[in-house]
Amino acid sequence: MPDMQEYGIFPFRSTDAYFTRKAFEECGVITNGQNPWDPTIKDSRFYQRIKRHGSVGLGDSYMENWWECEDIAGMIKRLLAGDIRKHFEGFRIWCMYYLPQLINWSRWRPYEVANRHYSLGIKLYELMLDKRLVYSCGYWENATTLNEAQEAKLDLICRKLDLRNGQILLDIGCGWGSLMAYAAERYDAICVGLTVSKPQASYINTIAKRNNLRMIAHVGDWSHFSGGRYDAVASIGMFEHVGWRNYRKFFRIVSGILKPNGRFLLHTMGSAKTFHTGDPWVRKRIFPNSSLGSRCQIERANGNTFYMKDWHTFDQDYYPKTLRTWFNQFSANWDEIKKDGGYDDAFYRMWEFYLLSFAGAFEAEKILLWQILFSREQGHIEEVR
Repeated sequence: MPDMQEYGIFPFRSTDAYFTRKAFEECGVITNGQNPWDPTIKDSRFYQRIKRHGSVGLGDSYMENWWECEDIAGMIKRLLAGDIRKHFEGFRIWCMYYLPQLINWSRWRPYEVANRHYSLGIKLYELMLDKRLVYSCGYWENATTLNEAQEAKLDLICRKLDLRNGQILLDIGCGWGSLMAYAAERYDAICVGLTVSKPQASYINTIAKRNNLRMIAHVGDWSHFSGGRYDAVASIGMFEHVGWRNYRKFFRIVSGILKPNGRFLLHTMGSAKTFHTGDPWVRKRIFPNSSLGSRCQIERANGNTFYMKDWHTFDQDYYPKTLRTWFNQFSANWDEIKKDGGYDDAFYRMWEFYLLSFAGAFEAEKILLWQILFSREQGHIEEVR
């Protein structure tokens, strides 16, 4: 006999509950089950919301405290590995996934993600990230701490670019200047950064002046950038905001500002399969207009623009380890973060779901992490790891 309180008292809710529970069970997730990855449902409206709104319903209902789960990453891993999306293909879900393809939002709204995400108070990022404020996956090959993993990643990038004293590096989507500062300090490079976030640019230029580093950040969108010629170009964790329609233009712009013997390193998350839009909840709450490209999409967009010298796929556990470390530090420092930003509990649950669901997506091998090295010239380049 089903629990009518859980299924709801109205027939349509009972149908929604049965459908959603069955879809979850086929993925190895039991609502109100005993495993750490089984969600405990606190509001019976959960089932209808999931059925009608897919990932948006799942993420938003967690923000609103409709359900709990001891192991969110484990739950998401199983739902994605079981291809949960195939169960939710009604018209509403179709609109959420496919209507964004009709408009090139990544091109027309490049500053929206800065206002929504990257311009949050810096205290949040200082208390969540490593000491250099690197907001991308660490390189854990020989590292035991987040600081070590992030410095190892920055050094790996500099070595792949073969940076030398006095060379000029352009960092497209430079964040808080972690790569720029590292390259200026350790490789004596001259660094130029491009960001859509005014607070990030201000932070970088303040650090440069205070520490007497040869680096400067500009506020601007990559699609309108044409200043100078560079010995090396890097883009770390920004390509996810470019949009597949704009990949070809992105490669051509980079080619136009890179010196003939220069190197370009693209560090990006990627999708194991080809899709043309990002997850609806992620686009709504975390990274507006974002999407992950597949290897096929990237190779096709590059065409004959660059010679592809190296395609380095990071170990699949590197990003989950980074994300969990970020969440642990975010959670441990929540009281200070909350006070500084005036955030509420829904904000905490949003970031918890964001960080741990991404960890689950990596563990399900639906998302990959790549470093791709390009050159404008033929010739052998030694593999660097």
